[in-house]
Amino acid sequence: DTLIEHFRSTPEILAPRGSELYRPPTMPELLYFDEAVITPLLAYARAWRPGHPLGELDSIAVAAARFRYELAVYEVDDAHFVVLAEDMAAGGGRRYWGTYAFRAGQAEPVIVEIPHPVGEFGTLDMGIRLSQDLSARALFIAGAHRAANRDGSTDWTDGENTRSVFHLAHQIVVRDSAGLGDPLVAQIRGFRPKDR
Repeated sequence: DTLIEHFRSTPEILAPRGSELYRPPTMPELLYFDEAVITPLLAYARAWRPGHPLGELDSIAVAAARFRYELAVYEVDDAHFVVLAEDMAAGGGRRYWGTYAFRAGQAEPVIVEIPHPVGEFGTLDMGIRLSQDLSARALFIAGAHRAANRDGSTDWTDGENTRSVFHLAHQIVVRDSAGLGDPLVAQIRGFRPKDR
């Protein structure tokens, strides 16, 4: 449960409701994140085997640092995860683009997405546990409350809202799975009756 503990210990990892803190990426930033960060990170995770040198992550870490993101490696129950997350010390330079974990080595063609980890109670813990139980290749956690920005740019379940790293990561893993069979995408949601 190291990943769950990480998120519980750093609640400021997510932009809160009405904060206007989320900074939508530009198209050149998305292209760079695809080519220099997420695609090579996914390739590294797919090819990883025990004893694989972590030094190979250096060039990806340098590319991610350009956007104040950093890489961390976690071991949970003999499984290894490479996690791409914002540098919490970045202060006002943070973008709140989300956190992306890739299971290193053998994994199932499953993507677990948590689009509203703050606004939909229980989805964060459920999504992290589900990704571990299913040996999912990837786990994506949105970086902001769905109403962090008034313009709707932080509602990743809106089909019109495709200019985000959250959506980009989804597209990259699906694209990478071509020829390997369709991946299962599990988007974890939590609903409750409207307050009366």
